[in-house]
Amino acid sequence: MKKISILLIFGALFTASDFFSQTLFSDNFYTTATASSTNFSAWDNKDLTGSNPTNGKWQQWPASTNGGGLAFTTAPNGFAFFRSATIVSNQYVDDNLPEDAALELKNPFSCASATKVFVEFSQFWNFNTSLNARISLEYSYDKTTWQVLFTDSVMQNQNMFYGGTATPSRVDATAALAGKSAVYLRFRYKGSFSGSWAVDDLKVYVPFLNDLQVFNMTSPNYRPQGANQEFKFWVRNNGSDPLTSFKADLFVNGTKSGSSVTVSGLNVAPATLSEVTMISGWNPTPGFYTAQVRTIGDINGSTGADLTPSDNNTNIQDVVIYGSTVVKRKPLYEIFTSSTCPPCKPGNEQFHSVVDTSDPNSYVAVKFQQDFPGTGDPYCTNETVNRRSTMYAINSIPRMEIDGGWDQNASGFTSALHNSQRALPSIVDMSGTYDVNKTTKKVTASINIKPLINLSANDVKLYIAIVEKETYDNVKTNGETKFEQVVKKMIPSETGIFLNTISATAINSGVTTKFDTSFTFQGSYRLSTNGQAANRINHAIEHSVENFDNLYVVAWVQRANKTVLQSVTLLKAGSGGGSTAGLTDSAYKSVDSTATAATSTEISKTRKLLNGTEYSWKLVDSLLPSKWDIESVCDNIDCYFMPITGVKKFTGKTDSSQNYIKVSINHKKSLGYGWAKVLLYNANDSAASAITTKFSLLVKKGTGGTGSVSRVEDAKDFYFSENNLYFKGDILPVKFNVVSLDGKEVYSQRVSSSVENIAKVIPHGIYLIEVEFKNGISQVLKVNF
Repeated sequence: MKKISILLIFGALFTASDFFSQTLFSDNFYTTATASSTNFSAWDNKDLTGSNPTNGKWQQWPASTNGGGLAFTTAPNGFAFFRSATIVSNQYVDDNLPEDAALELKNPFSCASATKVFVEFSQFWNFNTSLNARISLEYSYDKTTWQVLFTDSVMQNQNMFYGGTATPSRVDATAALAGKSAVYLRFRYKGSFSGSWAVDDLKVYVPFLNDLQVFNMTSPNYRPQGANQEFKFWVRNNGSDPLTSFKADLFVNGTKSGSSVTVSGLNVAPATLSEVTMISGWNPTPGFYTAQVRTIGDINGSTGADLTPSDNNTNIQDVVIYGSTVVKRKPLYEIFTSSTCPPCKPGNEQFHSVVDTSDPNSYVAVKFQQDFPGTGDPYCTNETVNRRSTMYAINSIPRMEIDGGWDQNASGFTSALHNSQRALPSIVDMSGTYDVNKTTKKVTASINIKPLINLSANDVKLYIAIVEKETYDNVKTNGETKFEQVVKKMIPSETGIFLNTISATAINSGVTTKFDTSFTFQGSYRLSTNGQAANRINHAIEHSVENFDNLYVVAWVQRANKTVLQSVTLLKAGSGGGSTAGLTDSAYKSVDSTATAATSTEISKTRKLLNGTEYSWKLVDSLLPSKWDIESVCDNIDCYFMPITGVKKFTGKTDSSQNYIKVSINHKKSLGYGWAKVLLYNANDSAASAITTKFSLLVKKGTGGTGSVSRVEDAKDFYFSENNLYFKGDILPVKFNVVSLDGKEVYSQRVSSSVENIAKVIPHGIYLIEVEFKNGISQVLKVNF
């Protein structure tokens, strides 16, 4: 039997200004019944369509039968549940009948003496609005005429979540319910095979005057050092009056930092959410920290504390403070998958639909094949299982970790996630090479690691994985026929190596540590029948490498809290196809929008390639201002016009001036900075010798533009540090120009010394520093200061 409590308010003496809340009605849907029970003694369970008597009603579920891991506040006492489907042979199927199901209170409760009324309940929802699904909480004074208190669209705007642990959904019902002597409520679901809705812990109450809840820190984890660090987080106003201010403390590494701070200037309506910013007095040095905001009261200027302190602390946020130097991040994408896992196929397909159009040198991906469902993937190993179960405590697949976090189904991976993770800075610089001896089956790796801030001993580990680019023999039951980025062996194992055990100075800022290692595959190839422990490859006597030409090595550094600081795909030793260029280089051109009538500008890069050797290239990425577009890409054989898809091929010539890639960008004389990336590699080595060239164009107004080709974001003859430009050559350049990313020149000056300070004349921000030399060549550096 469910438990109902209806409490009367304390007559005319009670007002909303009293410093306590009063419950007017509550129901936690207590039940010990079976999952098929529809016995709600205080509720009328109605099929409003009149045509779906079997599946058109709500069910009363005890927690032991929920099957989906729903975690309500009173989950052991059960919850109310509506499912828009029928069950046939343990499968959810469409019964082709509409649903309009209402769970209505039989008897009213009173809000007659209340001047403020809130309604709260916990929920999980999963529905498809394209199938006309609607969920709503409605009220009535006579049980005949019903009005909506709120619907699905309001809940989405209030940041409600599906999955995980249910959080209270609150609504200010004062206008609808305050002063009413007879109130009925009902939960209503409308749709047709469109989802489900679970509700629990319904409570109607008079709120405290001043009450807030804080959660979900949203401020950046990576931030430059400096005074008055900002912290952003969400606030829910659970009080009866608008929230205008409150006082809070910042705790760093568990200890209060500085004085209490008043967060003011707010206007958060009752029962609503708002993101707020707290400016602290914290001025940290570079390093790793944990931060937490704790509100301490003084709500709306009141001197009293918050009367519900249990929800006054935000989550604890890991914060990395960096100094004047950071490097580009290469995100690590770890995907746990299996050829026996049906949903793993769309998960892998979604992942590749995002990353396959990006620069392959801008991220690292590894797939850990698993031993379930069923008998599991034949290429599952003890290391891949332990990486899942021990490192991350993952118990379901497909799962994906982004730099040690995110922890969701790869089907939910998006370009926005990919780009936002790539945009984060990194405080560790990594590079290295690998080699594979097919005769001896020995894989060697040499890795360079350079922290840019001090790391902590026994906190950061180096992980190394030997990866097979493509495999085919592990086909099983999920429809996949090709498997990419399959981890075959970790060096020395999946447990990694603490940096400080490699060298005591490996964790010191600015120190580059070189680590050399190797692994030799033993015995002969064996295809395991499945991924079960008894059948897995024993690396001491055998291996599962299909093609040693497809092996390569990746490495990453990861903290004990699972945060990945940086990852890298090692270069094949001696790679480059004879090119004199490095892994990533750039061609750059600057034009003046007023000095040229052209709307298309060509940027080219020549290379020293092997005569007669076939090379491949493809356009992998671009970032252009809104009015710009790529017009064409040319090699020494042909020109290709957009859209350019797939891989193009050409043959190297003796004269390097005839080995080129040319990118033509149509900028329409619109100011700005943009770029395109082309991946060039030896056609016979499947991109193992990849060289990514960045073709950068700056269209500006003011100096006429040099029109010369040089490097961008990797200048040879000058660098930027601590607000100064430092010129390294014996002969000083002619001048330097500071240009905003939208192409506007904000400052120009002739060079008079080997050090030029720009902070005194330029506001802080992101700029292109263009340096012009006497030989007509320009070099450009992108800086953020």
